[in-house]
Amino acid sequence: PAQSYNAWIQEIIAFGKLTGNRYIYGLKPETGANQGKFKELYVLPSQKVEINSGGIFEPVKSYSLEYNGQYKMAAEDICHIKNFNPDYDGTGSHLYGMSPLKAGLRSLDTNNEAVTTGAKYLQNQTARGVLMSDEGDINEVQAQQLKEKFRQNYQGSNSAGDIVITPKKLSWINFGRSASDLSIIEQYNASIKDLCNIYNVPVQLLNNTDSSTYNNMKEAKKALYQNAVIPEMLKIRDELNRWLTPQFGNNLFIYFDFTVIPELQEEMDKVVDQMSKAWWITANETRSAMSFVS
Repeated sequence: PAQSYNAWIQEIIAFGKLTGNRYIYGLKPETGANQGKFKELYVLPSQKVEINSGGIFEPVKSYSLEYNGQYKMAAEDICHIKNFNPDYDGTGSHLYGMSPLKAGLRSLDTNNEAVTTGAKYLQNQTARGVLMSDEGDINEVQAQQLKEKFRQNYQGSNSAGDIVITPKKLSWINFGRSASDLSIIEQYNASIKDLCNIYNVPVQLLNNTDSSTYNNMKEAKKALYQNAVIPEMLKIRDELNRWLTPQFGNNLFIYFDFTVIPELQEEMDKVVDQMSKAWWITANETRSAMSFVS
C-alpha cells in the first residue's frame, strides 16, 4: 500500500542481484469473498530470511524472517525466486540461490582494494626521496634551511618544470612510488569490467569511455536489455505466473511488453519485414510473433 510498482520491482531485482534470492510475501484475508487470494505483496529482505526444511520429501516446510523478532510464514505464502546454485550439501544450501557476487568475489575484493589503496595513497603520501650532500658537510640546521628554501622557490604550480641550482654537490635518492607505478587505475578498471561481466552489463554504460562511440553506446544499451533486463524480468514473470495468477483464474497470466523499448525497435523492424514477406503466415501468427497480445 505504501509502495509504487517501480519501487516494488526494484527491490525484487536488487535483492536478487545482491544475494541471489528474492522473497515475495503475500498477505491474504482469512475470511470473506476473497479468502485465500493475496491482496498485498511485500518484498522481504532476503538476507534476513531462512528456509525451514522438512527433510528430503519436504525441502521447504516454511520460512522464517529475523527482523526485530522472528516471524514464521507458510511456504505457500512466499514466492521464492532464486538463482541457480550448484552447491549441494546435507545442510540444504542448494535451497538458496547463489549470489553473483560469490562467483565474482575476487573481482569485488580487487575493486575494493583498489579504491581503498587509492584513497590511502592520497591521504598518506610520504616523502618522494632524499636530497643529500655528496661532501657530507651539511648539518641538521643547514639541511632544514635547504628544505625550506626548496619549498619556497621550487614547489607549487608556478615553479613546475623549473631548474634547481645549488653551489653544493648534491645527489638524489628516489624511494617514492607514483599512483601510475602502483597501477591502481588499471586494477580498478579491470575489476569493473569483471563485475560488469558477472551481471551482463556493458561496461560502456558505467562511464567507461575508453572505446565508447555513438554506435558502441547504442549497441551497449541494446545488449543491456537483451542480456540483463529481459532475462531478469522473464524470471520474475514466470515465477509470479506459477505462484500468483492461478489464485485469480485459469486463463490469466502476467506479461511484460518488451516491444515498447526504443533500443529494440530495430529488431522489431526486422521481424516486421520478415513477416510481411512470409505470405503463408496468418495475421494472428504475425501478431503473436510481434508480441501483440490481445
